[in-house]
Amino acid sequence: LHDALPICYAQEVITWPGHSRIMCSASDIFFMNVGRAMSSVPMVGYSLMMERCTAESGEADHHETSDIRSACKVEGILHAAIGAWHLDTLVLAEATDNRPLSTLGVFLFSQLGFVDSFQLDIEKVNNFFVNIEDSLNDANSYHNRAHVASVMHSMHAILHQDAMKRVAVTAFTGRSLEGADVTAADCSLAIMTCLIAAALHDYEHLGLTNDYLVNACHERALCYEGKHVNEKHHAAAGLELLCQPQCNFLAALSSDSFGRVCDIVTEMILATDMAKNNGIVSELQKMLGNYAFEGGQDLLMLQATAEDSRLMLQVALKCADLGHLAMPWDLHLKWVQRLEHEFFAQGDLEKQLGLSISFLMDRSKPGVTQSQQGFFEFVVLPLFKRFASAAPGTKPLLEGVLNNFHRWQMSPDDKEGMPISRTAFSKISTGSSFHDAPSPSCASSPSGKSSGASSPSGEDWPVLSSASGDDTEDLASFSEDELASCINSHPAVACADREGQ
Repeated sequence: LHDALPICYAQEVITWPGHSRIMCSASDIFFMNVGRAMSSVPMVGYSLMMERCTAESGEADHHETSDIRSACKVEGILHAAIGAWHLDTLVLAEATDNRPLSTLGVFLFSQLGFVDSFQLDIEKVNNFFVNIEDSLNDANSYHNRAHVASVMHSMHAILHQDAMKRVAVTAFTGRSLEGADVTAADCSLAIMTCLIAAALHDYEHLGLTNDYLVNACHERALCYEGKHVNEKHHAAAGLELLCQPQCNFLAALSSDSFGRVCDIVTEMILATDMAKNNGIVSELQKMLGNYAFEGGQDLLMLQATAEDSRLMLQVALKCADLGHLAMPWDLHLKWVQRLEHEFFAQGDLEKQLGLSISFLMDRSKPGVTQSQQGFFEFVVLPLFKRFASAAPGTKPLLEGVLNNFHRWQMSPDDKEGMPISRTAFSKISTGSSFHDAPSPSCASSPSGKSSGASSPSGEDWPVLSSASGDDTEDLASFSEDELASCINSHPAVACADREGQ
């Protein structure tokens, strides 16, 4: 179909030789990736499009035309996403009747050769992704199907880089990609494992934070002893789903291979808990110091151990989970607003239940959209900068993050909400709790002087200024206790448990 399709962006009518005259809008034609073959894998709209487009004669009625346009648009979006850093999964969700994950998942598994290489049961693959979608509450404005699809696409984009493919193979097999005993199947299985982790990373998410689940004595918090509650549930329940007969498309794997899949998936999902962020970034920085970088040659990717490679995969999923931070501004802003809406909904529930309202979740006070500068400076930039240093092919993500950071710096709302300095870690709530009650645990800088910064409500905001006065990524002047204290009280980890920090 694509080979026969004329490039006619300005026209409203397209015709395939020997087939029906079909009406399509200019925008639909634009989404088509002319020259790429259509996938034969069944997915939303595809079989319908094939049926309609191969009609021998007759005019398509209005309803049929609408279906064809939708299928054309979906196909164009998916093919364009294969080699792109970003995918607007909100648009994909709208075009697929809110089935963005299953549509994208089946498409990627086909296009990347997994279905053919492992003779996967495509129905089970589809069931797996559909069940993940069905586990997510449509009322969640952030932790929803579109978010999970976005994270999986970001993970695919990261793994599209040759260096990260090497990392995935080493993490999975314990051997380098150049090893004589490393097969193409090993490479495919390693990449597929990472995509499975991305797909499961928010399985059955309730739209509620770890902090809420613990404070409300939720059954999940009791089950996991209040430690990394969400992440442990996502991993455990998600792998249980994968083992169900109707979803287990990996049933033919050896027990050893399937065990490695489960181990890596679990490690990657647990790493998405922001309570682990400080430790993971520190480990990544330490790892970078163990490798030499000469003449632009990234020796880490050639020499990385299996342990280092698994750490890199954890960081990769963390960055994918925060992928909207690197997206074009308008799309990034949509996701931040969605997160704020979800946070406020939790705050309303906490108020209704008589619980303390979690930080940034009280709709009568500044929310997430007014705290982004501090989040970028303290959490996002250190993470993405170190990841780009370890995997230079991911620098486009860092560039996107920096662009959005600069936009937040120019944002009147953010500046009025919580003023900050580039040479300080600011906008960090005080206290061991993430609620409104203040505590002196992080009320002074390393010099012992009060920060003097204040929130709009009049509460003190602690500030850590680097001894050199340089950019915020210079952590050398801070002790482990100071860094741990501040990251534990930062909004980014507002609902995570702080074990080990």
